[in-house]
This record gives sequence, C-alpha cells and structure tokens, in this order.
Amino acid sequence: MWLDGIYMGSPFLARYSKDFNQAELFDFVTFQIQEIYKETLDKNTGLLYHAWDESRMQRWCNPETGQSKHFWSRAEGWYLMAIVDVLDYLPENHPQRAAIIEILNKVSEALVKVQDEKTGLWYQVLDKAGEERNYLEASGTAMFIYAFAKGAKKGYLDKKYLDIANNAFDSMVQVMVKTGADGLPVLTNTCGACGLGGNPYREADYNYYVTEVQVENDQKGVAPFILAAIELNK
Repeated sequence: MWLDGIYMGSPFLARYSKDFNQAELFDFVTFQIQEIYKETLDKNTGLLYHAWDESRMQRWCNPETGQSKHFWSRAEGWYLMAIVDVLDYLPENHPQRAAIIEILNKVSEALVKVQDEKTGLWYQVLDKAGEERNYLEASGTAMFIYAFAKGAKKGYLDKKYLDIANNAFDSMVQVMVKTGADGLPVLTNTCGACGLGGNPYREADYNYYVTEVQVENDQKGVAPFILAAIELNK
C-alpha cells in the first residue's frame, strides 16, 4: 500500500458511494484510510512512511515492519487531501467518521512540527531538514496547505491551521514562484515523481528521494497550489 494511492481511489469511491447510494462502499473507504495509517505510522514522530509491504518481501521495506524507509512529503500530502475530500461525502453518522477526523488531526500536528522554521514550508524528506541535497518541495507543501485550510474551514481542525495555511501559502509564493520569460508565473521545486520498486528498481533510500528530477510547473504541484489558493481566497 502507498499513501498516495489512497488519494487515487478513496475520494472518487466515496463520491460514487454517495451518488449511487451504495453505502457499504464507505466502509471500504474508511478501512483503507485507517489501515494504511496504522501500518505506516512512526510512533516517535507521528509521521507516515511512504508505503507498506504486507509480505515484507520488497527490498525497499523494513523486514520487521514492512514500512518503507522515509517520510516523503507528497505522499503524506496526497493522504491528507484524500481525507478532507472523503469527508465531503462520508455521512455524518458513519461510525468511522470521528476516527478519520482524529487521524487528520494527528497527522497535521506531526507535520507542523517539521515545518521549516524560516519559511514555514516543508521538505522533500520531511524529517531531514538541513541535510545535504534535501530541499523545500512545492507539491507536498501545497497539499498540506490545501488540507489545513479546508480542514479548518470545515471544522475538522483547529482554526490555527487556517493561519498556518495562509502564512505558508504566502511564503510559498515568495520562495517557490518566479516569473518566466513570458511574464507568467512559474512554480519551481516540484519533485517529478517518486516510487518504490519496479524496473529499474527504486530502493527508496534517502539518496533516491533527493536526486529525483525537479520539474517546473508540474501538474502535481500546480493543481494543489490552485486548490490551496481557492480554499484561501488568494
């Protein structure tokens, strides 16, 4: 299971469940969110590892826990976006709704602790601030801003997260947006892609995360940046 995979499926399945009156699918959605939280959680930091291998057979995983090696910002960003979007459709009386909101709060609290002190943004490898080649990454940062803003406005998160989101968005514009030769804005500092395993095999060690190509105006950064702007009326 990959954290990012929760976003790829769960919000859409939750909407399908509501629109086509198939309530039993909400149970599958909430199970997936809770299962990956349980299996990727680092209890010391509250952060979530990128992925988990139940079989313990992949080279990228810890053979005892099945967890991958690092906390990748965009994976955790996709996971938080999935939660706040799923909650748009999950019934108010669903028995797992409170548990999902509790996960949102716990992960958000952990993320605030690893914000860059100077800029209020987040690093590609979340807990490795200041380490060689690690950098402030745009897509994960934008996803956190969106989730914090929406979560606070909907009442899932404390109102302080709206202030955190506003300040981080303004900082993101200053640090990560430049003007291109055509006079239009360019979003920088976006990791093109990060995966695990495959062929050629991706070991998902620290060196892998910090050396993957960075792409300007990558849709995985621009889209959550726009979503964050909409939530914050920017």
